Amino acid sequence: MRKFIMTGMMLLFALSLHAQPGNGIWKFKTGDYVFSTPCIVGNWAVFGSRDDYLYCLDIYRGKEVWKFESDGDIAASPVHWDNKIYFASDDFYIYCLNAKDGKKVWKTLTEGTFFGSPVIADGNLYIGGKDGYLYCLNAKTGKIIWKTLTGESISSTPFVTGGKVYFGADDNNIYCLNAKDGKQVWKYGTSDDVLSSPCVADGKVYAGDYAGILYCIDAKSGKLVWDFQTDDVIFSSPFVADGRVYFGSWDNYFYCLNAKTGKKIWDFEADDNIETSPVVADGLAFFGSSDSYVYCVDIKDGSLKWRYKTGYVFANNPAVAFGKVLIGGWDQYLHCIWAGTKPKTVAYPVISGMFQMKK
Repeated sequence: MRKFIMTGMMLLFALSLHAQPGNGIWKFKTGDYVFSTPCIVGNWAVFGSRDDYLYCLDIYRGKEVWKFESDGDIAASPVHWDNKIYFASDDFYIYCLNAKDGKKVWKTLTEGTFFGSPVIADGNLYIGGKDGYLYCLNAKTGKIIWKTLTGESISSTPFVTGGKVYFGADDNNIYCLNAKDGKQVWKYGTSDDVLSSPCVADGKVYAGDYAGILYCIDAKSGKLVWDFQTDDVIFSSPFVADGRVYFGSWDNYFYCLNAKTGKKIWDFEADDNIETSPVVADGLAFFGSSDSYVYCVDIKDGSLKWRYKTGYVFANNPAVAFGKVLIGGWDQYLHCIWAGTKPKTVAYPVISGMFQMKK
């Protein structure tokens, strides 16, 4: 009996060590790079890969539930709404699938390919394409309602709030359109391409550009409030919470700024550039780096809590779900890591349209 108790205690001890934040739980192999941020559907994680497949996995076991094959790379992140999954592929189509079994409901042909995620608001789907168009579709039917042409391709995920659509484009502009008809309200000229997805909070628009500048713009007027210069490209989409702005730069630093003034509160240095968009949840910030690590830092002071090494180069944009971090990489895996967050927390980066769906 004593031997049985000791064996059980040793097993529990081993399990508790394994469940420490920063330790891997499982990883799922796809056929190519995983840029897509997973969206959470109950106990499932849905994400795309450059192997042309959209995958649905059981979060707790890392086992495949279903997968759907398109005819092109899936770099963009899917969204979940009304028991449907919406995503875009490099085969020029936007897809709607049944969330339960991955069966196609509709697909709509466009003129471009996509990097940014779709966003759904008031029954409409909004997405920017590399063809330079911002599209608005009826989410139930897939019918294109309107499309507005910019000067260059659109890599960012749009932010839809207050009847307006905000996004950046490769023509050195941040745009504000009317969500109803796609008419331009204003545009703000930046110093370079805007690859960063904007975050709108407290009447301000936050986004970075290829010149390494983070902009804070008044959402109503389109006028600059402040800007902050880093030493390299900002591809990372800023996360705004509790009066602070969090984002990474190719200068290897992860920044925390005062959202009102743009003054730096702290920074954290990784071993290589930070291209990915962060998630902030339960006092922690999560992001990936080109040094192949996933980082978790304390948002109070930027101190390192843990880091996890993926297999090869980039760790991409994370999602947080049920005490776990789910993140893809250039090693062709989706990784599941113990996060150190509360068991019921689900959070997304701004580059995922699910960031807005959770609001």
